[in-house]
Amino acid sequence: MAVDSLQPTQDDLSTVLATLRYRLQPRLDAAGIELVWNVALIPTIEPFAAQAALQLQRILLEAFTNVLKHAAATRIVMQVSWHGDEAPPLVRIVLTDNGRGLSSTTGGTGGTSERVDAAARPAGHGISNMRSRAQAIGARLEIEPADDQAGGGTRVRLEWPCVMP
Repeated sequence: MAVDSLQPTQDDLSTVLATLRYRLQPRLDAAGIELVWNVALIPTIEPFAAQAALQLQRILLEAFTNVLKHAAATRIVMQVSWHGDEAPPLVRIVLTDNGRGLSSTTGGTGGTSERVDAAARPAGHGISNMRSRAQAIGARLEIEPADDQAGGGTRVRLEWPCVMP
């Protein structure tokens, strides 16, 4: 899926996420996928460089694209929360779908995750790119079966350590 030039110019995470939602919503609607958007108020964090925002957007774009292309999902839940009491403080972003789920996963920050229909097509680089992008911004990425879905669904969890200005 192509999204027109996601070049972040905002300096706050909430605006970057809102822009991503605005650009993705028509495609999700066309695919019949309900988006539950649960984004808490995130304080100003630093450094929130344009490069970090771009990496974050591309990680999330790949996660949404995987749902659209492979999951046969009808619902995506996007949760973003601030955890200022943890050391270090972090932003947690969790994207959960109710689709086909994973055939196998190692979870954590290493390994690969494959959709159920992966054998029918050549393996791509999307998940490994997501992991590289997360590492580039110092974030931890986990891709795992959604534990609240009996036999289906995938959860992408990104934990991004941040500091307050």
